[in-house]
Amino acid sequence: MELRYATNPEDFKGYDTERLRKDFLFQNCFIEDEIKEVSFKESSRVMANWARRSSKGLGYNIRYSMSGIHYNPGIGYEKINDYTSISCKINYGWLPGEGAVLYSHAPAIGIRYMTYVDDGSLMSSSYNIGWSFLTKSQWQGGLDLVQNIENLRDSLNLEEDETFVTPGKYKFVNFKGSLVCLQTKVAPFKVII
Repeated sequence: MELRYATNPEDFKGYDTERLRKDFLFQNCFIEDEIKEVSFKESSRVMANWARRSSKGLGYNIRYSMSGIHYNPGIGYEKINDYTSISCKINYGWLPGEGAVLYSHAPAIGIRYMTYVDDGSLMSSSYNIGWSFLTKSQWQGGLDLVQNIENLRDSLNLEEDETFVTPGKYKFVNFKGSLVCLQTKVAPFKVII
């Protein structure tokens, strides 16, 4: 098990009371003559993953993830916050045998459902069906057909003061393809469509 710290343990040893309060306490958490409930969901990041990774036979990956409204890791990069997400991918793999060009291949289906933490309404969902392969010469690739639903609560600005997407629910379908050469002498080669 790998331990990851939000703060460098060596730096943390030198923090005084003022620094600890500034970096780790809820603002206005204790107010005289007032009872305030603080939920762990507001300032936490939770992730659980259950997977069976296999090139042959049944494989799956089931994941739950939640990022609270006030979650601030202090380090790292978070692409999105204030969400709850449940996803599941199921695949079934084959090893074709010695005479085949492919080492392994597998069809798969997947679903991802994301909601806003504050009210539980739909943020985003996707449903996909796909196929992935690995050749004996170390080329890896895949094809996916994906149906998406996006629920924008606020305008999305693509270009400041010129181009934006208005709030609303959007449905669209996309196709994804990838091809990666894992064994090159210079650097891995990757193409994504």
